[in-house]
Amino acid sequence: MSAYREARKRDKALIELATRASDPRIQELLVQVLNQFQSTIRQAQEAPENAELMKTIKLQADIEAIQEHILATVTKDPVNLVTCETTEGKREARNRRTRTSAV
Repeated sequence: MSAYREARKRDKALIELATRASDPRIQELLVQVLNQFQSTIRQAQEAPENAELMKTIKLQADIEAIQEHILATVTKDPVNLVTCETTEGKREARNRRTRTSAV
């Protein structure tokens, strides 16, 4: 399992370099290196002794995706921090005043 983690760290570092490298020659070299190690990585991912680790990694990725979605979702805060009243209560009171003054 340790060898697999080291391989993942190395691959992440290579991907990081590839995304930051602007020289086409460096990008080509990094793609060749990634392709060279792809079969080794695939074997480590599919090895039965790494099944539990792969489940943990997938679960962590799923949790991070859900957290990202939750953080990206905008929610309306129902409490007005200035008056500590709920905005729903203020809206209802405003609507009542509008209806009674119109009559």
